[in-house]
Amino acid sequence: MFGIHWIPTHRGTLGSTPDRDIFARWQPGFVKIITVDNAVPYLEDVPATARIVVRNHPMSELNGDRSLIPVAGAPAPPVVDETPEAIAAKYAAYFEAWAEQPPSGAERTGPRSLASAGPETIGAQHAAICQAMAQYCESRGVNRSRLLFEGLNEPQLWANEPPDLTARYYRAFLVGLHGFGLYGVVGNFGVGWPGNGGVADTPPQWEFFRPVINEMRAGDYLGLHEYWALNGPQQNWRWWAGRFLQCPYQVPILITECGIDTGVTGQWYGGWRDLPGNSEDEKAARYSNELVWYAQQGLADGRVGQVFTFTYDIGSSHWEKFDIRNWPFLDAFFKVKDQVTNPPPPPPPPPPGNLEQQIRNAAWNQLGIPFNPDAAFGRYAREKQLGNPVTTEFDISNYRAQGFARKIIYCVIGQWDEITEIDW
Repeated sequence: MFGIHWIPTHRGTLGSTPDRDIFARWQPGFVKIITVDNAVPYLEDVPATARIVVRNHPMSELNGDRSLIPVAGAPAPPVVDETPEAIAAKYAAYFEAWAEQPPSGAERTGPRSLASAGPETIGAQHAAICQAMAQYCESRGVNRSRLLFEGLNEPQLWANEPPDLTARYYRAFLVGLHGFGLYGVVGNFGVGWPGNGGVADTPPQWEFFRPVINEMRAGDYLGLHEYWALNGPQQNWRWWAGRFLQCPYQVPILITECGIDTGVTGQWYGGWRDLPGNSEDEKAARYSNELVWYAQQGLADGRVGQVFTFTYDIGSSHWEKFDIRNWPFLDAFFKVKDQVTNPPPPPPPPPPGNLEQQIRNAAWNQLGIPFNPDAAFGRYAREKQLGNPVTTEFDISNYRAQGFARKIIYCVIGQWDEITEIDW
């Protein structure tokens, strides 16, 4: 039941034991790797039996500009071979800079209009970035069938990423992923979300996410983050930890972050090392038992596939109290983790759709454009026999356009039944 949440800043050996040997002893069903660009590092350390969840940190945080409003995207950074020392320096520099930003960047850029169709554009862009990461993984010998991709991290439903826009984003993200033969972990809601409107004891409001749930296919997961404070996961059960029990959808769930975070009480950057005890060994033993209890509740629910303790290794010193990459924790954890037993995860599903659909998807992917059979432009182009697309969709003022082999077509955003075509 225990996956690994890995920020591989200090990858190497712990004492004399390589990280890959620790993972082999752990035998997780999933390993979540945090990457800071399209080059997912250290794939060779992941056990061959484990699936890999990828979170591209800059992408998932909208590069620090948290708003579901379209922003002209820079080209994906080039993929280059790097030494472990260079990767460690890159991670350290990235997360140290990130930690200097305010906890919430939602308002840094000032108010913006939410009237555009931005969520769909950003969702499609993110799916294309995931395709680039999948191609990188394949170049390192990891088949895309082992991969899962996270999108927007902990959507700020209370700010510039309100529920309706978040649902539109994640639906577009899934459509794009499926077009590339990829699968997603959607939602990735922070502790306490979705909200319940502030009415005491009222269930969380999940209905806004139904379009995303309806888009999920075998191989996709709902992602949730759940934390508790220093009194154990039972405190505020079903509202901090255990909130998955209030999710009404019968879909597979991954708890891709969990554990002690005193941030739930407003005390930032407090973790398991703040537990009472005379030694780190005592704290680690208590924490491991709390994790086992929590995982048992997920196992009993039947939808939760794995829980990922935050975090194995860290990106900056702010998270030292959370770090489980140390022998006091690992020794305690390995003694008790198998008290929670779970059948191994099912084999990766086949690519979505029938053979003809797979071939069509592959052909579109060769063009670098995710296939969306429901797109108005795609339907129009097929009906008018305009040939293959040669550009992605792009916006000019309040118009959306796309280039095809024979014509450029455009319309006012939202008026998808009034498409005009012009010559190149």
